[in-house]
Amino acid sequence: MHHPDNASPYNPTTEPISQPGGGVAYTPAQPVNIQPGASVHVFTTTPNVGPDPCTVTCHVCGQKGITRTERGASGRTHLVALILCLVGCWCCAPFVYCANSCLATKHFCHKCNSFVGIYNQQLF
Repeated sequence: MHHPDNASPYNPTTEPISQPGGGVAYTPAQPVNIQPGASVHVFTTTPNVGPDPCTVTCHVCGQKGITRTERGASGRTHLVALILCLVGCWCCAPFVYCANSCLATKHFCHKCNSFVGIYNQQLF
């Protein structure tokens, strides 16, 4: 992907956003054009994503619609499985990959399939 000299690429860093019901959502940062010597203040709104498909406006194509979701293992899933193995419950470790509370829900735009956000249910 080519970026002009004064444009930054998408920043892969995400910021956590607390959700009603105890969950946490993460959304990608937006690209920003920066002029040399300029002071930039960026304010972005984050879509409210949860465990189920929801209506959002895509930050890439601008279309409003219901997200497509995928559930899968996250870093937290692997960490819980590792901890179970380390404390001797290795036979229970595979079950964390079936528990909804240990899986992340990724949201994608219904039109352009761009990543919109991710929802992780809080464990405690």
